[in-house]
Amino acid sequence: MTLTRTLALFWAAAFSAYAQFPDFTPPTPLIGAAMRNDVQAVKRLLESGADPNEGRFLGAPPVILALMRRNPQMAEAMIAKGADVFATDGSGATTLMWAAYDETGDPAMVRELLAKGVDPNAKNKSGESALVLAMRRGYTPIVQALKEAGASDREIVKPAIEKAIALLAKSGPQFVRVSGCTSCHNQSLPQLAWSAARADGFAVDEK
Repeated sequence: MTLTRTLALFWAAAFSAYAQFPDFTPPTPLIGAAMRNDVQAVKRLLESGADPNEGRFLGAPPVILALMRRNPQMAEAMIAKGADVFATDGSGATTLMWAAYDETGDPAMVRELLAKGVDPNAKNKSGESALVLAMRRGYTPIVQALKEAGASDREIVKPAIEKAIALLAKSGPQFVRVSGCTSCHNQSLPQLAWSAARADGFAVDEK
């Protein structure tokens, strides 16, 4: 499940809960303020001693709610008061994943989370990393920040490489059948590419 779908289901469930239960309230005042995107209320509650790690709403802790709302100021306030930057939501998405999926492309929050040790190569339950999610917004400064921190794009390029190698492997025999002769471009180079891909751990047809 992508973060877009997670976010859509999250807010749909939230609105549904309010519609079905008029007296429904978030588990903590801080979560309520985060859901309203009320930065000032969040700051007041934190200054009054609210625990930034207490409670979850539909699987998401307060700091992830702030990141869901694309509100770095709110997230910063929670982190400053001890919010767990290693927290995950119900889908296994990390704080870094939510920060990386920001459509503005601003890498500030991503860099802060990376500096605090959040793993750039962690994956959610759907097998998506922060880099995979960030690249859906294009090649933004966030993507650059993640790569500088060691985020791997191997899983992104792997399907394309394996598909290309499979097509190259078929081209050699086909060229011989059609032309009746061999060619460096159509035999040797595909063989070199096949060998390099195999040596690097990509799946290739061994036949």
